[in-house]
Amino acid sequence: MKKAKPFYYSSAWRKCRETILTRDKYLCQPCLRKGMVTRATIVHHIKPLADYPELAFDADNLESCCHECHEKHHPEHGFTQLKRQIIVILGYPGPEKTRWAKQMMQEHDALLAPGLIARTIGSEEIAQDIVKDVIRNIRGKNYSFNTLYIIKDYLSEEEEQLLRAARARFYWMDTPKQGDTEATERWKAGTRVRLTRIPPLPKA
Repeated sequence: MKKAKPFYYSSAWRKCRETILTRDKYLCQPCLRKGMVTRATIVHHIKPLADYPELAFDADNLESCCHECHEKHHPEHGFTQLKRQIIVILGYPGPEKTRWAKQMMQEHDALLAPGLIARTIGSEEIAQDIVKDVIRNIRGKNYSFNTLYIIKDYLSEEEEQLLRAARARFYWMDTPKQGDTEATERWKAGTRVRLTRIPPLPKA
């Protein structure tokens, strides 16, 4: 499992943040609703990023805030409480799934990506075994993470059952087909998991 660059420092988020601040004329929207004019310095996810990653760049889910209003939205700031939630990103072979997860990651998040592991250790077979072992042990071992992002082209029946039992959330990334997609298409056609569609990240 590998830590990655936090979402809020990514170039995609910085561009999105500037767009929302400009749209709102750098004015705090909660303050405006109360009839006050306050300069905004923060862009707030109305539906939390950790719970709705598919809305990360959705303008309708973003509003400009001043620091005080933003802190009211996030009373949990000031202490760490790990959620231990699992997000599984599925889709056709390619790097976009891993790139998306890296951009979403924040402090205390972890990334389990067979492709990255394989490049590190030089063996695709061993990398797949490592991922399978983590999934098998995910409920029994006290892994420390806030959100664990798991990258897969498709899931085995065992992996699907274990991840459903662990209350994982499943996302399908819409990317062009490349390479051998037969196994991925066969899994997608027969799976029982509820897949939330997400687009690839905007080009930098």
